Amino acid sequence: MDKYKTGNFIYSLRKEKGISQGQLGLMLGVTNKAVSKWENGDNKPEVNMLYRLSDVLGVSVDELVRGERNAKINEAETTNENLVLKRRLDQAKREKNEE
Repeated sequence: MDKYKTGNFIYSLRKEKGISQGQLGLMLGVTNKAVSKWENGDNKPEVNMLYRLSDVLGVSVDELVRGERNAKINEAETTNENLVLKRRLDQAKREKNEE
């Protein structure tokens, strides 16, 4: 895993989804600083985080590790993934408020 290539890919996917580092961190149970370190290539996600991260960002673990998409995703799939992502973010916010 090239941590810089993967970091840039995480950044691009996050921006594509229209979410902040803090929102991504909230959904994954990490801080915005951890997300920042991944995106800047200062650190890379733990192996057990790759599955959750790939799920939230809508790519495979393989794509995440390689730092690039396997195939072009069509617009309808992207729209559907964004709706799912919004639901997850709302759920994460509710859970955090319950703590």
